[in-house]
Amino acid sequence: KLTDDGAGNVSLGSTVPITASAGLSENPQIAASGTDVYIVYEDVLTVGGDKKIFFIKSVNSGDTFSATVNLSSSSLESRFPQISLSGSMVDIVWIDDSFDVSGSGTGDLVMRSSSDGGDTFGGLQMISESPNGISSVSNPKVASSAGLTAVLWSSISDIYLKGGLANVD
Repeated sequence: KLTDDGAGNVSLGSTVPITASAGLSENPQIAASGTDVYIVYEDVLTVGGDKKIFFIKSVNSGDTFSATVNLSSSSLESRFPQISLSGSMVDIVWIDDSFDVSGSGTGDLVMRSSSDGGDTFGGLQMISESPNGISSVSNPKVASSAGLTAVLWSSISDIYLKGGLANVD
């Protein structure tokens, strides 16, 4: 939490633990606006389990946080989340192995969006598919502005953009 002493001196507050799982929490991403703080990360809740994507938010500058929400809710691995915020629109993308029908382990890029500041999220949207298991989706990025979203990713030696996606509940 940032604090301002009124004389223009801004400092970070105390450290706040966000996760406390028995597994491994990593790849956190953060977006903030005003006193709202939005965090997405991947976590293995149990030792030896698959990674899942989790979301948590604070509406009071990080003093308290909402309950953790599992966005991926899939039976396979989900990894490398990215978050974008524009007004009350929250867009989160990640690589998910749930749709890897070829069994190649390449994963596909998926997204979930919220139009109410992260209180609820719409269904899973497929952004990219690994054609015939040949592509390997990596380095996802997301940016949002004025209700539109742009998603960027790389695959093998190329970079792809999918933009103008309306946020969906």
